Amino acid sequence: MRTGLIAWPALQPSGRFAARLPRAVLSALKPLLCLLPVVALFAPVPALVAAALMWTGVAFGTGHWSSLPGHVPLCLFAMAALAALLRSRVPGRPLRVLLMLVLLPVPPVVGLWLPRAHLPGPPGADGWERTLLVGALFALAAAALLFTGSERWGPALGSALFAGALAGLVQFQRGPLGGWWGALILYAVLLWVTLILPWLHPKPESGATQRRSAKARIV
Repeated sequence: MRTGLIAWPALQPSGRFAARLPRAVLSALKPLLCLLPVVALFAPVPALVAAALMWTGVAFGTGHWSSLPGHVPLCLFAMAALAALLRSRVPGRPLRVLLMLVLLPVPPVVGLWLPRAHLPGPPGADGWERTLLVGALFALAAAALLFTGSERWGPALGSALFAGALAGLVQFQRGPLGGWWGALILYAVLLWVTLILPWLHPKPESGATQRRSAKARIV
């Protein structure tokens, strides 16, 4: 996961002047175009947990179970994680393809279309209750993403709590927000996770470092 995030700049155009705008745009889109696919591919189970928590957080923030600006990226994220999970856990190509054909339409149908057509919004809450609920849901979602493969439990926990504080700050003491505000909460949390995740996964030791470590253990 760390390698995938760090390799993102290598995919950006090079050059001094003409490439600045594309680089800036790609850097801004890194949480959506890099973080979510990488997590879905390498950690599908935590990705599905995080997608469910963030989906619920956006729903309570906006007052709608299906808010397109925030929920469409999460729908694609959940579909990618589900496909990766089926590919890694289900033996046999025919059965795997069948399950993908059956299960992959579930997030867009159940998550996006059905709530807009038939379901009311989530239960109402006042400003403080909604703020705490949105912050807690995004903190748990960030924890699901940050704890994946990391052994630095203390910093990961603190980073997850900060992500929840970011979400609560955007929601702060307000009722249901518009769909783009929900997308802003989602983006702020994912941007923080993108920035902090490489730091939580230390660089792999080089051969010389491993030899020195082995000698130190022998001594």
